[in-house]
Amino acid sequence: MSSYKENVERIISLIKGHSGRKAFAVFLRAYAVGYALTTMPRLIGYWSSHIIKFFNKAQTVGDKNTRDIVGIINLIYTLVRESIKRVLWRRLHMRGFGMMCGLAMGGARLIEGIMINRKKKIKRKKITDANMDQKMDAVATSERKSKWTEKDSIATTFFASTISSSLSLYYIHRISPSTIHGTIDFTMFALVRAFDVLVRFAYHERMSEGIKKRWIPKWLTRHADTTVFIASCTEIMSSWFFEPQRLPKAYVHWITRMAAMDSRLLDVVRMMREGKYEYGRDSGYAHILGSYCAEIGLDPSLGDPANGQLPCLVVHGNTTKSCELHTGIRWITGFLMALKIYIPVHLLPPLLFRPRRFFKSPLPILLHIIIATTRSAAFLATFIGCIWYSCCFMRNRIGPALFPSVNPTIYDRLLGPWLGSMVCGISLLFESKRRRGEMALYVAPRALYCFWNRIVANNVWWQRAESLRELGEVGVFGFSMGVVITSMKYRKHLVRPLVRGVLGWILKA
Repeated sequence: MSSYKENVERIISLIKGHSGRKAFAVFLRAYAVGYALTTMPRLIGYWSSHIIKFFNKAQTVGDKNTRDIVGIINLIYTLVRESIKRVLWRRLHMRGFGMMCGLAMGGARLIEGIMINRKKKIKRKKITDANMDQKMDAVATSERKSKWTEKDSIATTFFASTISSSLSLYYIHRISPSTIHGTIDFTMFALVRAFDVLVRFAYHERMSEGIKKRWIPKWLTRHADTTVFIASCTEIMSSWFFEPQRLPKAYVHWITRMAAMDSRLLDVVRMMREGKYEYGRDSGYAHILGSYCAEIGLDPSLGDPANGQLPCLVVHGNTTKSCELHTGIRWITGFLMALKIYIPVHLLPPLLFRPRRFFKSPLPILLHIIIATTRSAAFLATFIGCIWYSCCFMRNRIGPALFPSVNPTIYDRLLGPWLGSMVCGISLLFESKRRRGEMALYVAPRALYCFWNRIVANNVWWQRAESLRELGEVGVFGFSMGVVITSMKYRKHLVRPLVRGVLGWILKA
């Protein structure tokens, strides 16, 4: 009993000591980052929706006198007050993403400090007076000992990070059972980042040049990020076409908005896949696209599947019969929409994090921002254009040439969407090489999430094994975070710049 009390007192003294203070500082920084990541999107959405409503109402009323200034001041006051109450305060709790980040990072630093101090005490007990021969032996084996010390330190950091991260996720699951099915996104994100670190470690530090030249093609090393992006987009976009329930609702809504595709066209594609809608057969669903044709100024009979394949003019929304011209229109529209997204993405980081450098030499930085924004907007516009043109290309060009005798339903039901899902990822080549890596690792967790839902989550046996599923997620999350945190301390160059910057600030590594 006395030994138990002594151990508890030692742990408390360590927490109060230097390692405890550093761990608490890491906890606060990690909590702040997690809190900001979950709060800022909601805050921006809340402010945007209310500001748009205010100005739409002002245009309707037509009052543009000094009363508008008072109205704007009242709007800002209301937004600040309601934001604090509805968004900021509600997210400031002990069971969210911020707490999970804080416990994982701060706990890793605390456990590591406890383990290091414990090892130092054990070593002090074993130290005895050494004679000259022992000192000479120590000098002769110093290199071997230093290597062992580094490996021992890496193992300590990895163990501490894995344990703290696993316990943090388990704690969130226990304190808020409703989050058990909602943390898989974080786990997939951590898993992808850890896998990226391990692959880079194996390639740069373990593979010989002979193995690289013999077994790994040059195109793969040069375009590995693009390959990952294409594979991920194939999974994500095919899910959006056929099974959108496998994606987060907000993600589905964003893709649909950027694609500017009428929901009835998507409904028909999904009904084709289920066998409910087929060209050349009256299936009782002529009203779906019939109403759409009437809205865009076309004959409703063009939307009747009994009359044969849907004309491209209907798919184009009655803009033009030419598939190429329609793709160009979609590209320009997508480019202008993308500019609204990417101007803040490229402009805000220099203003917020490097203001002195920005105002000291603004012209070169502004030129870089303009080029980067243009490349990013071209990437997204090409992504959208590839999806639209691939569907038209399959149903009008290559499909009839390869499969002249089949029902054209297969072009819209399967081949067209699949081709678009695979081809659209090539648009990443518009981005810079550094951005390609971040974009690939951004979409990879979502693709993995779709794959998980398609292969594993729908399995009856897996649905019943809830405790095993939770234990597996906790283990994967802990291992992944252990890999990333350990690499941040000992192999920082293996971590991608974006995550390296955030974790570097949190861990002060």
